[in-house]
Amino acid sequence: MANIGIAQSEITGAGGSGGGNTVNFRGAWSNVTAYATNDLVTRKGSVWAAAQGNTGVDPYTDNGTNWTLFAEGFNYAGAWLVGTAYNYFDVVTYNNSFYLSVVTGSQTNTGHNPQTDNGTHWVLLDQGFNFRGLWSTLTAYQPYDVVTYLSSTYVGLTLSNTGNTPTTSPSNWTLMAAAGQVAPRVTYTFTMPTAVITSVQISGNVLTLTATNTFTAQNFGVGQGQLNTFYLTGLTNATFLNGQVITATSVSGTTVVANFTHGNYGPTADTGNVTMSMPNNGVYWTTIQLAPAFALSYVQCAQPNRIELYSNNTSRTNDASRPATQQPTQFTQHGVIADLNLDGIIASYTSWVMSPLAYGSNLQDATVNVPAALTNISGGAPTTNGFSITFTFTYEETGGVNTPNADQYVLGATDTVNLPSGVANPTAYFGADAAPATAGSLDDEFNGSSLNLARWTWVNQGTATATVTKSILTLSDSPQGSAPNIVRYIYQTTPATPYQVTCGPMKLTEAISNFAGGGIVIQDGVTNRAIVFIAQYNSTIIATGEILLVADFTDLNTVSTVPFYTSGGLAFSKIRYLQFKDDGTNHTFYVSEDGVNFYQVWQQSRTAWLANPNRIGLCVYPNAASSAGSSTTLPVQTISASFDWFRRTL
Repeated sequence: MANIGIAQSEITGAGGSGGGNTVNFRGAWSNVTAYATNDLVTRKGSVWAAAQGNTGVDPYTDNGTNWTLFAEGFNYAGAWLVGTAYNYFDVVTYNNSFYLSVVTGSQTNTGHNPQTDNGTHWVLLDQGFNFRGLWSTLTAYQPYDVVTYLSSTYVGLTLSNTGNTPTTSPSNWTLMAAAGQVAPRVTYTFTMPTAVITSVQISGNVLTLTATNTFTAQNFGVGQGQLNTFYLTGLTNATFLNGQVITATSVSGTTVVANFTHGNYGPTADTGNVTMSMPNNGVYWTTIQLAPAFALSYVQCAQPNRIELYSNNTSRTNDASRPATQQPTQFTQHGVIADLNLDGIIASYTSWVMSPLAYGSNLQDATVNVPAALTNISGGAPTTNGFSITFTFTYEETGGVNTPNADQYVLGATDTVNLPSGVANPTAYFGADAAPATAGSLDDEFNGSSLNLARWTWVNQGTATATVTKSILTLSDSPQGSAPNIVRYIYQTTPATPYQVTCGPMKLTEAISNFAGGGIVIQDGVTNRAIVFIAQYNSTIIATGEILLVADFTDLNTVSTVPFYTSGGLAFSKIRYLQFKDDGTNHTFYVSEDGVNFYQVWQQSRTAWLANPNRIGLCVYPNAASSAGSSTTLPVQTISASFDWFRRTL
């Protein structure tokens, strides 16, 4: 706000107190200065003339006895307060807008809301927007309030705007910014197969149930890789069977036969349900109806369970020789794209699955039926007819990345259809990348059809390959044996410090031996020294999942020291994002599961090993034996590390 000034020609004095008919400019008013008639002072943006000699009389609040207004100006009074008495030409801010008091006199304007005033007490000088966050049905909004609703932004048009949904109330709201296309979200609930019982008979401690449909036709029954336990409920006549879990000796057509100690009974027509059940450590092979390329974001399980989803039917078949009562060793199955323990300890029965990239990017079968293995890990209790698993997921639409149906990132949106009200979705990969508004000097979203060799350069490539598909870079190599420490990587030239790079989300081949993995490499191209910052699998701790490692390399085939590694695995919540920072003094390493919350895991001085790095990039670390495999150790044919993007984030 500009204050009204006085031309120099009007002022004939500049220092001491004067009198007569000339004015004497004395500067800003002071409560300890003695003023004489015709002295001029500034006070709250205006200029005042002394009507008579006075000391300590505030021109702003004087009634005209000692001071008269010489030149009107604006007085910025800060944010409007309901209890403050404002003067004529006071300027206040309210909800990011500026208002001018138009009530003449001193301290004459009190308690009148500038935004809802009708112009009697305040007039609008400059309109601003007031961001109010997520729209709420209970909040009273005012004009120029800005809200978000279903990932779009709206501006309020009316006073006391309450309960008017932005998408359906064009007279109350106008669209400010539309949301991008969001990948469709779908919920699929798996429940164990159930049949209606029509007849019950017990003879010689042998129970025979007749049902309305066949379990054997669905490849369920007695035998390796199949379940033979059933849960009974809802019987109206043979009520003594309700809540029993029986072990079938045979399943033929619609007839289930089991041993059950009881007196002879029936045969009697009955109505109830017989439901497939999983005993402790029992494995149930099935298919989960997700999508050819899906992003799993929410899982809700009724009982403690191990959930494995397979990339293709061949991988599922290779693992099917495992005995039905044998729980698989965690994270050892070839081709598994999701390996989740929902047991209340490693993960809640109701859990967000962070970084869904890992659970949908590598599906090979063009079908919505994803091969799955479910394992009861409750510790003793069999599953019941209440057993279910709810999968909430998104899928990549068929239109492709250049069509209106292209899928994009969604951050913080609320899914009111499939999830409880107010639950926010984590950042998730939904197909085509939404790049940062301002790209960093090293950024690559991998949205092309092949690796951009004008940006990236291979080092120590050997037999490694780089493929780009569905906005994902995959670096792959065959196992190089258990003894070598070979790093295959692509790099860009490092920028001047300070800088920081982040890669993610990432997925590793679930190698079954040694230290195969992938991540970030920093190297001095002159001395060939390097620092390798990777997530990997280790055969000694494979039961608990991935580990994290920072290693100093003399060259890309020779490790010198390992200053940092996790002594135990990181179960369930896998490493998805790696971050490296070089501030010119130290090298700092961070890890994240969700891409939002990063945790420092290691820091070392720049002079400790790599004083002048000039290369930075991504690697695959194919340090694994080429095993023939067994019933519990499957062969590893290819070591791969997949990355969604690589960005300079500082």
